[in-house]
Amino acid sequence: MKKLERYFPALSWLKGYSRADLQTDTVASFIATILLIPQSMGYALLAGLPAVTGLYAGIIPSILYAFLVQAAHWLSALLLSPP
Repeated sequence: MKKLERYFPALSWLKGYSRADLQTDTVASFIATILLIPQSMGYALLAGLPAVTGLYAGIIPSILYAFLVQAAHWLSALLLSPP
């Protein structure tokens, strides 16, 4: 199990995940999605691709990143990313 936690850090923190954490994380993910959708669609259109491509390119990596990166690194990436 420790070897899996090394590659999937979410396995270690999911054990202590509470209902209160779910509520705050749901609000945060909703806000991030509101910001991500128009931005990713716009970049796809600028690249000459269908807008739906931007949605896939923005949402799928975000979900994978949440499970493959430790929370401290994830928070840093969100705070340091350009607007």
